[in-house]
Amino acid sequence: MKTTMITLGLVVTLFVTEGCARRTVVVHQPPPRVEVIPVAPSPRHVWVKGHYVQRGHRQVWVKGRYVVTRRARW
Repeated sequence: MKTTMITLGLVVTLFVTEGCARRTVVVHQPPPRVEVIPVAPSPRHVWVKGHYVQRGHRQVWVKGRYVVTRRARW
């Protein structure tokens, strides 16, 4: 009886502590795509490179684009 209780206690402890296990999943991004950079619309525009973002379980490519720079504040 004593052995059964000890075994049962160990099994219960095993199942309870299983939920505390930490699993780390490392997802590497695919290599960046080669983009053809068009001519800037104006001298105030700068190119922002494309990049991958996580959408659910997939890596989705966001295209590069031109953005207007902010003026410097002195």
